Amino acid sequence: MITEAQEAAVVQARGKSPKFKQDKRHPFLINVKDGRLFPNVGALRDDLKAGKNYRIFTGSPKATHDERMKWLETQGATLAARVIDSGDSEPFDIGKASVDEMVAFAATEYQVVLDPKKHHNALRAELRALAKQHGSLAD
Repeated sequence: MITEAQEAAVVQARGKSPKFKQDKRHPFLINVKDGRLFPNVGALRDDLKAGKNYRIFTGSPKATHDERMKWLETQGATLAARVIDSGDSEPFDIGKASVDEMVAFAATEYQVVLDPKKHHNALRAELRALAKQHGSLAD
């Protein structure tokens, strides 16, 4: 039989264990099936390493369910990428843009979500087609 003092000691020891400490840099994991957030602790990271059910969530922990599901669709690319101003600035050069920048550009300019898992050349082709379709392709 375990006494209350022994149980308290076990709980305190568990709190100090790296397996049960929450990651301070990325405190949450997101369930890929339903968008629920879970604490980023070692026990769940083991499942993450196996490629199952969870991803590191870099969005806002206060995001709504719909925002979290949108984040999952884009793998966080539109949230992490910088916003590109299409005003009087230089034209967007898809030849120099990173995958994240291309995904963010397509989302802001054309309201189209590109798959960030695709090869960068495939994304460039899709952006070129979108620009041609919208009449904004520079020579």
